[in-house]
Amino acid sequence: MNDKGHKTKGARSSLFGGVINDKEKLSSRTINSQQASQYAEQEEDAVEKDISDYTRQLRGTVEALKDITISFRDEVSSHNATLVDVSANMGQAQNSLKNTMKKLNNMVQTKTGRNTCAIVVASLVVMFIIYYGIPYLFSGSSSTSTNPVDEALAAQTNMS
Repeated sequence: MNDKGHKTKGARSSLFGGVINDKEKLSSRTINSQQASQYAEQEEDAVEKDISDYTRQLRGTVEALKDITISFRDEVSSHNATLVDVSANMGQAQNSLKNTMKKLNNMVQTKTGRNTCAIVVASLVVMFIIYYGIPYLFSGSSSTSTNPVDEALAAQTNMS
């Protein structure tokens, strides 16, 4: 009976001990699965936060690029308007020059026009001679500098 009771007790403990061990294993698996699900939720939250941060950065970059392209568009429009104005002015200048050349050719072809043209050319030559000749005439004076700024600086230095 002892052997039989011991066997029965061993059989019962193994029978109930197995259930108890299974309950402990089940509860530890439940804890582990709860921890795993919490960890998975934390990972998911971290990934969502990273995605949100990257999206915010991307949105800022896109806004900056948008501002740059708008300023490029405005600058290009401004330059195009300027080019249109310059083109119109060049056309007017070209027409003016053509008319002036026609008038000059007509003047040179007439006899009185030739005399007028010669007088204009002679007066231009005299004006250039006077303009460039006068400084050379007065360069031999006591002051070696003909620049009034240099003379003023020299006078201030001598006064000090």
